[in-house]
Amino acid sequence: MYKTPFGLHIRACGDNPHAVDAAGGNVLRIQRRAIMICGALSGIGGMCFAYSIYANFSSSIYVGYGYLAIAALIFGNWKIMPTLGACMLFGFARSGGYKVVGLLEMPSSYQDLVMTLPYIITLILLIFVSKNNGAPKALGVSYNKGGR
Repeated sequence: MYKTPFGLHIRACGDNPHAVDAAGGNVLRIQRRAIMICGALSGIGGMCFAYSIYANFSSSIYVGYGYLAIAALIFGNWKIMPTLGACMLFGFARSGGYKVVGLLEMPSSYQDLVMTLPYIITLILLIFVSKNNGAPKALGVSYNKGGR
């Protein structure tokens, strides 16, 4: 993603879409393609995740994972490999919670408390890491071609 022309265009649209427009790129088309690719990859990932856990669909499978995914992206400083490491850390914290519950044979009232472990780790890490965050400069800003 960092060295391909399409990846460079996506990153440029995230940091300075007006520069891409001035260079002759179609910002809206690049953003639309990036969103479609992101949606397709998210759908494939969700499908693989759902079928790796259960053979049928249940809406309770995904509870809280969106929050952890956004936190992993912030913790990874919007870079691919650190975000992968953050996802692995949060995943190990979640599976570690299941393992602790299984080993200690806790009653169901304590299982919910142990299952908050990934979220507690996420909050603690984000308190310390989010200060030096390098988010894209145009994050959350709608592109207006005439608003230079």
